[in-house]
Amino acid sequence: MASLYLKKSPMLDFHSSLTLPAPSRADRDVANASKGHCTAFAVLGEGAGIRVKAESHLELCHLLLLNAREEVVDLREQVRFRYRRIEHVFDIVATLATGKTIAFTVKPEIRLVSGRFLEKMGLVTWHAREQDFVDESGS
Repeated sequence: MASLYLKKSPMLDFHSSLTLPAPSRADRDVANASKGHCTAFAVLGEGAGIRVKAESHLELCHLLLLNAREEVVDLREQVRFRYRRIEHVFDIVATLATGKTIAFTVKPEIRLVSGRFLEKMGLVTWHAREQDFVDESGS
């Protein structure tokens, strides 16, 4: 059964050259392994695709969901934003077909309980929009 699938699959063309995915465009490396949490690497996008890195299972799920949306034309992971003394690495920045960019910070719900993280993200988001780094930000 598997051999029939291989013969019919448009993804596998044994008569042409193999194109490898483009390297990740992350501004920050993700560890290859961690004892404390999941790290993941995947290839997303069209054609040969592009390699992406996720620092948690939750980030990987968000990358996969955004990759599946038709209006998303580009995804970057681990994108650094700096403004004066403010520095933050957004987990994902998505560019829509309209040209609009949305930065995502993906964190487990427990990190939001104290309110400190949301307060910090409010400041980061305001500066990121003011500096035209992104059009929107979400968590």
